[in-house]
This record gives sequence, C-alpha cells and structure tokens, in this order.
Amino acid sequence: MAFLLLAMDLYLLRKKSLFRIVCLSLLGIYILLFNTVLGQEKLTLSGYIKDSNSGENLIAAVIRVKDQNLNTYSNNYGFYSLSLPAGTYEVEISFVGYASKTETVELNADQRRNFEITPNSSVIEEVIVTGKKEDDNVTSPQMGNLKFTMEELKIFL
Repeated sequence: MAFLLLAMDLYLLRKKSLFRIVCLSLLGIYILLFNTVLGQEKLTLSGYIKDSNSGENLIAAVIRVKDQNLNTYSNNYGFYSLSLPAGTYEVEISFVGYASKTETVELNADQRRNFEITPNSSVIEEVIVTGKKEDDNVTSPQMGNLKFTMEELKIFL
C-alpha cells in the first residue's frame, strides 16, 4: 500500500498543474483518514463464564459491555470473545437463575478474563393449584364400548 502511494506521489510530482495539487491534497486526506482508522487497534477480551459453586461452564451466558451497545454470548463450552479498542470498560455478566455481575476491565492488550457468577438462591412459597371439573359426564377413561353378538361377528368372517 505504501509503495503504491509513493509511486503515485512521484508521478504527480512530475506534473505541474492544478490536477497535481488536487490529487496531492486528496492523497494527504486519504492518508490521514487511513492512519486514524488504523490507530483504533482492536484488542481481544476473552475467557470462560463459570458457576462459582460447581465450576461448571455456563452455556449462553450474556456478556455485555456497558456504554458500548455491544454484547455476546458464551458458546457451548462457556467461552466468550469480544473485540474492543483499548480502554476501560464496565463488563456485565448475566445468566438465567444467576445473580448478574459487573466488573471494570482495563483493556490495553489482548486479555483472557474468566468470570464466575453465583446462582440466585431465591425460595418461593408453596403453590397450590385447585380447579373444578368442567366435564362431569366423563366417568371412566375408556374411549369406546362396542358390543357384538356371535351372529353379527359371523357376517364379517
């Protein structure tokens, strides 16, 4: 890429026109924008989400980066991976039946970070289900009852 830009620059130096000035200006703007995009290097935050009691990997746990509108899920092995620019982030881990956990992560190099979350041990009160039988005419689980005499059966044979 740099060789192509250098060759273009040398070609345009030979030309003495308004075209040369416009092209060099556009080339300078392109280089500035290209370096700005490259300056935002992406780093990787990855690791495993586990149950703090059993150490079991949690499948489909949600890993959310607050203020970035970015989230991902842990895979079938409890592994997750996020690509982010360098910086400090609030990472929230949540899973159904577990207490959510938020930690601050300073990302200035690729980092492996394992999270352990605790199950919610909420106890609910006893549930009693009552109802009224709507169809009172059902008295047995028998589906049907057919009666044949021997003479009627002989017709079919």
